[in-house]
Amino acid sequence: MGRRIETTETLKIAVADAFIELLKTKPFDKINVNEITELAGVGRVTYFRYFESKEDMLVYRLHRLWEDHADTHPFPFDQEMYEQALWFFNFCGRYRELLSLLMQQGHYNVVLVFFKEVMEIPLPDESELRYPRIYAAYGMFGIISDWVERGCIEDEKKLAKLCTAPQ
Repeated sequence: MGRRIETTETLKIAVADAFIELLKTKPFDKINVNEITELAGVGRVTYFRYFESKEDMLVYRLHRLWEDHADTHPFPFDQEMYEQALWFFNFCGRYRELLSLLMQQGHYNVVLVFFKEVMEIPLPDESELRYPRIYAAYGMFGIISDWVERGCIEDEKKLAKLCTAPQ
């Protein structure tokens, strides 16, 4: 069973990475499934087995990158807000090229969906955590969107400091 999961993940990552490679030279809407699967070295069935859309594929890949980041840099749950913000901004800095690529092509929705999912939204409407997490997801999305649009001028430490310092 472990081998099957590993193979599935490997195939999904290969397909998503092929799409990301194509995005570097071609607009999102001009890339078709045949190009993606050919570059990934898989059949069309593989794409349709795992993904409902190109957006879905990108959100999936962001999740895997998030998990890789968490595996190598555990989230500082017991630390101050600055350390938690720094962890998040380090993730964004590590993958700034991909985030920039998506946003420059106008696919902010992919990044926002990802942020909402990693902040564990949607929650049930009655959950007391719903609004604070929505606030955090949209706030981080706004910060990263602006940071990317401005060319990622600040480093991650400065960004974390600016976002957590008392006003």
